[in-house]
Amino acid sequence: MVNPYWIIEHCFGDDTHRLVHSLKQKGIPHTVLSGNPTYQDNWQSMHPNNDYPVVVNGSIQFCGIVQRKCPNWYPGPYSTFGAYDCTKYYPIFGDKLLNGDYLMMPYGDLNRNKNELFKQFGIDNTIFIRPNRGNKIFTGQTVYKESWDKDIKLIGFYDVPQDELCVISSPKNVLDEWRFFVYNEEVITGSCYKRGGKLTNTALAVSNRDKGFDFTAKAVADQNVTKGFRPDSVWSIDICRTSTNTFYVLEVGCFSCAGIYEADTDKLVDAVNKAAIKDWLEIKG
Repeated sequence: MVNPYWIIEHCFGDDTHRLVHSLKQKGIPHTVLSGNPTYQDNWQSMHPNNDYPVVVNGSIQFCGIVQRKCPNWYPGPYSTFGAYDCTKYYPIFGDKLLNGDYLMMPYGDLNRNKNELFKQFGIDNTIFIRPNRGNKIFTGQTVYKESWDKDIKLIGFYDVPQDELCVISSPKNVLDEWRFFVYNEEVITGSCYKRGGKLTNTALAVSNRDKGFDFTAKAVADQNVTKGFRPDSVWSIDICRTSTNTFYVLEVGCFSCAGIYEADTDKLVDAVNKAAIKDWLEIKG
């Protein structure tokens, strides 16, 4: 069986080192690109045909360029960005969502509806706003009524279009956060990257006996039975624990552009390789 070829943009620091170490240990061919490859041309000639699967890992910008310029790299990046919009998975996970109490509104309508938004979602004169897009045009954040004008202007700093759909919800007190990776509708590996409301200096790998793992596995299993959500063959899911000791789905994301933290890279590489070979064989016919 042919091995996939990995092309990795060195943009995740220690995460990239650990991923590359696993590839080396398993004898999987790969190339690591550095120096902002999005502005270089030489990487495009690395795989001129479709004789073997190619897996891409890197920044949102790099993966987007690969999808546009190298359509013969298959599966390429596991980053079907539109599949990670909130509108795609919010109806799937429902009550399991941290921001399950939400409405959506165009960015250009936020100012006009300021008072109503705080009336419906405000806690201590704060609300939470994030973009609907999976490849976030701005970072989700708590917005304060007292500094509304400044906060909304900051959200729009990167030329957010007036019709950009935003998610508005009540603010939550999140203590712990985990990231897990899913393949074949099963949770493969993950780690805790936030404890007590703060990013940990060293993320903590978790076993399948971890409460966060248990919650995630059940959430994924439940949605698969009822809805069959599958944005890509391999994808990530972030979950959290709040101050009320309740677990929720925080968001889902693509594998290729996600930080790995302390997830087991050996298990992750094995799962991605299986997915890539299967997907490549299916498209090749």
